[in-house]
Amino acid sequence: ITPLLIFPREFPFKPPSIYMITPNGRFKCNTRLCLSITDFHPDTWNPAWSVSTILTGLLSFMVENGPTLGSIETSDYTKRQLSAQSLAFNLKDKVFCELFPDVVDEMKQKQRARTQPLPLPDVVPDGDPQHAHFGLQALNGGPIPLEGANAAPEVQQANRNHGLLGGALANLFVIVGFAAFAYTVKYVLRSIAQE
Repeated sequence: ITPLLIFPREFPFKPPSIYMITPNGRFKCNTRLCLSITDFHPDTWNPAWSVSTILTGLLSFMVENGPTLGSIETSDYTKRQLSAQSLAFNLKDKVFCELFPDVVDEMKQKQRARTQPLPLPDVVPDGDPQHAHFGLQALNGGPIPLEGANAAPEVQQANRNHGLLGGALANLFVIVGFAAFAYTVKYVLRSIAQE
């Protein structure tokens, strides 16, 4: 997931603007976000905050559900789907590829190394009763309905394991996104220093 920080010339004495570039299910894309660490709230800005502090703050806003200008409400299922699609989305973005060629090469190598598609996480779309009684196999195309506690223990364990894998993958995508974001910040700061 790629955020965009726009630093004013007066940084660190004035806060940056923050926009989300990658669809993420928490914040609208290409919309200036209203957070306590952005230029929407210069009165709460602390000049001692570093880029690392801003990223940590942004991460904390990503995992909560509080409404703010620029936020959206989506299900956990949607967020996981967008997270799984974020690498492919970023690889299609010309600016991202120009700014982070090393990250792009690494992402492409990982995609080539993957011989089998990863299983879907063990989640059901929120409020979707049509799929509420199907387990992981049904989400992956198999016709195996699960009846809650009556499901075979090995099927329940497989669903739990795939759910953990999906969560781990979501975390990996967030980490890669923030690494890309850190490269962006480094590039912006270098550009500011050259001016």
